[in-house]
Amino acid sequence: MNLLCTIYRTADQIRTALVGGHLFAILTTPEGVVLTTPEGVILTTPPVEYRGDIIEDVEVSRSLPDLFYGVQQTDPITIRLANADNGVDPTWDEIAAEEELRGLRMVLSRDNFTFVAAGKITDYTLGLEASITMEPRDDEVFEALIPAGVVTTDLFTATAMDIGKPIPINLGYCKNVPCPNIQNNTDDDYYDYLIGYGTVESLWIDHAAGRGVKREGVLVTESEYTFYDGSQGSPFAGYAFIRFVKIQKGFSGQYLKITADVKGLELDESTADRSFVNQIEAIISNATWGLSESVNAVSFVTAAAALPTTLWKCDISLNEQCKARDYLDDLLFACHSWIEKNSAGEWEITVDGTGSSVLSLGENDGYYNNCDCLACGVTPSSNAIKTAYVRYDNGEKQISLAVHTTFGIDRTYELPCVIDDDTAKKILSYIYGRATYADKKLQLSCTSEASTVLPGDIITVTIPARNISAVTYRVTGTSRSLSEYILDCEVYDSAIFDDQVISAPTAQTVSETVTSLLSFYTGNGSTNFLEYDGIDTKGNFSEVVNMAAQGGCKVHQTSAQSIPNGTGTLIDFQAEAWDTQNEFNLTTDKFTLSGDSKIAVVAFIESASLARKAGDSWTVILHKNGDVLCFTKMDLIWADTTTRMSGLLLTLDDADANDYFEIFVYQWNTVSGARNTGGEAARDWVSFQKLA
Repeated sequence: MNLLCTIYRTADQIRTALVGGHLFAILTTPEGVVLTTPEGVILTTPPVEYRGDIIEDVEVSRSLPDLFYGVQQTDPITIRLANADNGVDPTWDEIAAEEELRGLRMVLSRDNFTFVAAGKITDYTLGLEASITMEPRDDEVFEALIPAGVVTTDLFTATAMDIGKPIPINLGYCKNVPCPNIQNNTDDDYYDYLIGYGTVESLWIDHAAGRGVKREGVLVTESEYTFYDGSQGSPFAGYAFIRFVKIQKGFSGQYLKITADVKGLELDESTADRSFVNQIEAIISNATWGLSESVNAVSFVTAAAALPTTLWKCDISLNEQCKARDYLDDLLFACHSWIEKNSAGEWEITVDGTGSSVLSLGENDGYYNNCDCLACGVTPSSNAIKTAYVRYDNGEKQISLAVHTTFGIDRTYELPCVIDDDTAKKILSYIYGRATYADKKLQLSCTSEASTVLPGDIITVTIPARNISAVTYRVTGTSRSLSEYILDCEVYDSAIFDDQVISAPTAQTVSETVTSLLSFYTGNGSTNFLEYDGIDTKGNFSEVVNMAAQGGCKVHQTSAQSIPNGTGTLIDFQAEAWDTQNEFNLTTDKFTLSGDSKIAVVAFIESASLARKAGDSWTVILHKNGDVLCFTKMDLIWADTTTRMSGLLLTLDDADANDYFEIFVYQWNTVSGARNTGGEAARDWVSFQKLA
């Protein structure tokens, strides 16, 4: 028996030249053969073939991954071939002398051109015989980290603060995507935060449901930022980001964490592509942020049709650097699919689903007599599932189904790529179906009739001695040699793919890291006080502080303002130190609440230095919805003094959405003249702080 080994090598020389006025690519192979082809046509080096006698037959083992997901598993193949000069084919010594063999792709086939296996050469030993080791899986590419791209000053700006942070890959609908800073330009007031690679459909804005851009977990009003979806030519072409025009700092000067809910990459669609299959294909083949591997397009089209997005929705943000294999396993598990490399070097995908039997086998059945039963058993109790739990939506939801009531173990499956209830139920139904209907195992030794059977195929088996009569089995693994074909199987039933009745999900407790933005203390320390230390609140103001509703502003004057004598005058503030929820209007000088809240108000307004007389007064007044809420007054009790007059106002108020507040000053003096404010940021300001 001969074995044909086809090795695909690299070209020694590739160049371009003008031939007859037309541009051709000229390629010289290692054998010195010159090939030409028009520009734009892919030119492949001819493979080198070696035909040799097998000294010891090749055994090729293939098996489906656990629970039918991930990369199909194969064992390394070692072939031993005669290495004598047959006068026709080059010897292995001659082949190895031409080019390093390790890493080259090799296809094995019988002398009748029946395909055996394909993979990369990993080891070889040459002598009177050649021993060649090949790895069929060829999946080391999945050890690469994704996202591979990180924030750098070359990609973005010299002022980027989050250098080295991964560039997110947002697939489907993504919650709480971390947005690294890519520009902190205080000269031009550009403060840019990266969403990820583009083009994405949009931000996921639904403030009523808590969706949108968030600053330390608190929703940001849309008027505070501009969104770029990644389709723009400039700035940062190919990247989606949001731009603020105010620096994102907290009360203590610390930079605030920005996150966003995102409708992600469109891929080849016009909206965010939520297809499991399309996302897997993109991770494998995308040349910008994926692995840039070849895929078999037909297999992916077929798989996508089997998993329509009306029923199967995939939503995941790849924003932490992990092995590509880990991310792919998450997606492939959820959609019960597996991938393998075909003889053309392309990745194919297969979705586990219903099918028809491809072969009938029988042991002493009086008809087929083409197999022997080597083993017949069940799933051990230690591996069987008693109750299956599925946790999804960032760990916030859980559903479950009881499988076996008297044996087995409880098992929880985490689904980081699922937020949709119906999709989670589909996945749990499949887990239940396999645990219920596919828990009986069979191993068969078959004749050459099983030579074309592959993992995933369905066969029909009859073994009277085992009370097996025309039972369908799924092939989970094959081991093939010259004279024997071993099939590992499990019972197959189309009911595996039935939808089960599953109760509504239960909410799960998700732990979070809370960042303190503010700590304060006010009161007399005994009967009336309020303290917040950044984590907990204590005091006798029950439920006054709720940091989930925390927000506020501080505004100040930059120039003096004339205050007429005897007239209450609205204070005009010209600048904001901060306004976390865009609630202060510098045009109307009103602070308007965006929602119900208890607020603390602190105001300090001071006059310019001027000669004063006894009886002069300076009153700072807080208006709520146009009416006086409270005030503080300073009266001068000594005469003929050059001094400043000031008012410090502090108060708490329980207010409703759309209530508005204003600061007025009333001044009175004996000479009936106007008086100016100090007009300085440190002397004339007001702060509104929402507490709950």
